[in-house]
Amino acid sequence: MEKKSIIIWRKRGILAEKSFLISLTVTLFLAGVFIAVGNLKLGFNVDEIYTFGLSNHQYSESHSLHLSLIDGISYDGEEIWKAYTEVSEDGRFDYSNVFENQTHDVHPPLYYVLIHTVSSLFPGMSVIWIGLLINIPLACVVYWQLVWLACKLGMDRKYSMILSAFYVLGIGFIDNAVVFLRMYALLAVWVNLLSMIFLKFRPEEKGTIRYYVSLWAVLLGGMMTHYYFLIYAFLICAVYAVFVMFARNWKKLIFSLFSAILSGGTGILIFPAVLKQVFSGYRGKEAFNNAITSNLVAQLWRYIDLINMKIFGGLFVAVLVIVLCLSMVFARKEKDALQKECIQRYCLLVIPVCIYVLIIAKIAPYQMLRYVISMSGLLYLAVFSRMAEIAPKRAVGYVLLLAGIMFFCGYRNEIENLYLDNGEKDRQIEAYSDSKCIYVYDEQWRILADYSELRYLDNIIFISEDSWREKKSFDYECDTIITFVSNYLDMDQSDILDRLMLDNGLNTCTELFESDYTKVYCLEQ
Repeated sequence: MEKKSIIIWRKRGILAEKSFLISLTVTLFLAGVFIAVGNLKLGFNVDEIYTFGLSNHQYSESHSLHLSLIDGISYDGEEIWKAYTEVSEDGRFDYSNVFENQTHDVHPPLYYVLIHTVSSLFPGMSVIWIGLLINIPLACVVYWQLVWLACKLGMDRKYSMILSAFYVLGIGFIDNAVVFLRMYALLAVWVNLLSMIFLKFRPEEKGTIRYYVSLWAVLLGGMMTHYYFLIYAFLICAVYAVFVMFARNWKKLIFSLFSAILSGGTGILIFPAVLKQVFSGYRGKEAFNNAITSNLVAQLWRYIDLINMKIFGGLFVAVLVIVLCLSMVFARKEKDALQKECIQRYCLLVIPVCIYVLIIAKIAPYQMLRYVISMSGLLYLAVFSRMAEIAPKRAVGYVLLLAGIMFFCGYRNEIENLYLDNGEKDRQIEAYSDSKCIYVYDEQWRILADYSELRYLDNIIFISEDSWREKKSFDYECDTIITFVSNYLDMDQSDILDRLMLDNGLNTCTELFESDYTKVYCLEQ
């Protein structure tokens, strides 16, 4: 008997070791793919530049959330870039500055705290790798969360691992949560954790300290990451509360509500600007205004199209038809308890996501996948796990084959946030690194979008629209001028270019490229 027990324990140990090695290998493989793709990144969205500036740039009343650049003074572009995105020697681990910056911004501070921490640990590291050093581990966490959720929905673990890999390696997730250096991978972690809590602790079960503390911590973490989390959290909590009420588990309902209120109160204590940003900040006001005035149908269709193309590879309708056919042909007669549990699982995953997309389509300032990417994994799992659940066991392979086809179809789209076209822009600018640069702007905050390109220039002079009108001469005694001209000026760009060419004896004007807010020209003899 003792020998038999020893053999059993040894087998369990071998299986556990094998499982650990497989998990480690899969994680390293995913991280390797993310690193390889992230290494291709050449440019930045303006919000990504804000990510590092708000994390590391020292706030002051004069500088505000961007650098204060004085008209007529010559600047070195690399120094501008470093001054804004890198942490200074005496500013390392200065978390009070991060909170101060975020108080004047529109987002909560958690992701910026992570960026500042890594920047302080590795001063001088490329901002791309600072962001990837955070997003890649978070993306791997998201993968294993999805595996757990898929298993909870009834899929075999090996199938769950394959299905979840198709999602996190898909273009939608990589583009918007890995190589886009913002907080959406972190947000996905909190969204998945909240779903895991409600699937693990069933509504009819007695509430435990572990459940209440987990609920409090996850709600707080999500709240400190992105305010859109509050919308999703309210929706999934409401669905869970309905099932708790059906189970007449009143004590759990009351204490869950108390945990949620306590979490919100803790968030306000940690970051008092929450209330101002949500209800009276410009993004908050914009959201409320959009809720009244925006075109829901057109914007919702845009989100549906994005989810269809970048999550389901353009085959979402086909998948739904297959699910419907399988439901009719292979519908299984289950016991009432199993049916009830199945309904709870899918309601918790599908209903909150669908309503969330509807709300975001109405209130979001832009129709971009980034706002729904953190929740779309739940919808993805719900669709495919249900397909695998109702299909015969021998057909599960075909379900995964369909997921694989959708994975490859998604890559008919480009990974936009790599900004691969910026390589050519950078080469064009770098070829004129020694030339004079004149930057004519309307508002200083828009200059920030060009910090990345400006870092290749050694001699930059900024001129505001008002200063341009007052200035009598633009003779810089040079035979080549790189000119950034804002697209938002009241003046005609051609008048500015003609004046620079006339005063400097130049006769050729070539448009190099257009950035977020400006057009860039090369003026030469």
